[in-house]
Amino acid sequence: MTPSEPAVGTVGAFESLKVPPRNPAAGATGEIQEFLATNRYFTVVLDDDPTGSQAVHGIDVVLIPEAGEVVRALREGNGSCFVLTNTRSLPEGEAIELTSNLVRNILELLREDNVVVRFVSRSDSTLRGHVIAEIAVLEKAQVQSTGQGFQAILFAPAFIEAARMTAGDTHWAKVSGEMRPVAETEYSKDSSFGYANSDLRDFLEEKSKGSIKSADVASLSLEVIRLGGPDAVAEILLGVPAGSWVIVNAIDYSDLEIVALGVTRAERLGGTFVFRSGPSFVKPLLGIETVPPVTKEVIWAGLPPRPDTNSRGLVMVGSHTALSTSQMDSLLNNRSVNHLVVDVAQLLVNGAGRLEYVNEVAKQAIESLRENITLISTSRTVVPGADIAENLDIARSVSAGMSHILQLIAAHFPEWVIAKGGITSHDLAVHGLGFTRARVLGQSYPGNISVFRPLVASSDCQSIPYIVFPGNVGDENTLTRAVEILEG
Repeated sequence: MTPSEPAVGTVGAFESLKVPPRNPAAGATGEIQEFLATNRYFTVVLDDDPTGSQAVHGIDVVLIPEAGEVVRALREGNGSCFVLTNTRSLPEGEAIELTSNLVRNILELLREDNVVVRFVSRSDSTLRGHVIAEIAVLEKAQVQSTGQGFQAILFAPAFIEAARMTAGDTHWAKVSGEMRPVAETEYSKDSSFGYANSDLRDFLEEKSKGSIKSADVASLSLEVIRLGGPDAVAEILLGVPAGSWVIVNAIDYSDLEIVALGVTRAERLGGTFVFRSGPSFVKPLLGIETVPPVTKEVIWAGLPPRPDTNSRGLVMVGSHTALSTSQMDSLLNNRSVNHLVVDVAQLLVNGAGRLEYVNEVAKQAIESLRENITLISTSRTVVPGADIAENLDIARSVSAGMSHILQLIAAHFPEWVIAKGGITSHDLAVHGLGFTRARVLGQSYPGNISVFRPLVASSDCQSIPYIVFPGNVGDENTLTRAVEILEG
């Protein structure tokens, strides 16, 4: 595995911390791969929105929370898979119920397989999601399955490619070229998952409402990782009180590789762990090599032909972040693209009026696609709810409306689909195109924008490449470049 260099413009942000030089662990990937294969480890990555596979390749993603399909993916693949729970779009109670049922059923179906099943709770690199509740579900399942809890919970939210990094136990994000503590960014103001603390120890205390004390949270510092190496990591993980949360500091892939190798060595000695992770840590944890970005030729190689080849490519944007808006503006300014705006207020109307509006937008889009690449976006004004539950209800209603539009368009087989936004990209894949399972071919460029090849999909939608574009990554030109890669 080739470690990345630190993202441009990030090193200076950590100079005051006196970070030791990076110290890659030679042979980490091979040792991790050998351990997982020899000891029959199955790893299930529970992804709370569809964007978490943006640092991996050659792995299947199950797009519905169905235990049987997950187990098939594990058995037919390389012993690991993602499953999209989409719980970031659910209230906490529903997220707990879904995750609990899914994990229990997976463990039951694998009971006779003589494998070790470990879970990664993959979530947002800007800390949004049901952090405490989803780990609690996995802890309970572990006790019920094995009779004992986890030795430690590793909290590794870093997303190196997007310059979201942890140093000094503080989580940072790069915004407008500047590294900022994440609580000082727009992400911390999220209407459903807002927070006040950038120090991850304090963040855990805040999100647990005090049940986790910041003083009880352990840490793998950059000093330990870079100077002590994987054996020092393993020693700390095996030495913390059982059930401890452990912060994973990382500003470079080499840091995550050392931690992943330390986890492997601790597991050799009997340690059991669960992970709350951003996108980057999954790659070294599974021993996945770094590969170049996918090309247009790779995307289309082996795809079945489209029954109808008259439609151009389709971009659908549900994300309403400022970055998403600037990326759309750049696309419209730099490429010949037709633009249809979906009025969010119309999607929140019940009854025949909503259906009539959806049908009309789909009709316009079908006509537009025969002329040109078409961008369909939601209106940019955010419709606020009275509380977190209502905000999530609004988001689901809007996403359902966009999915219905795509379902009507899909019969005309767009050349490709880019879906931008977490909830949006899940619902469009599952409800718009009928995807059940897909293979991650790789990314359009490092760590950004996964390319899905549908494996199980409705009708002839297996012929449509599907590009998962998170709402909060890249710069203003990233969407434009993604379209250019597809167009060649």
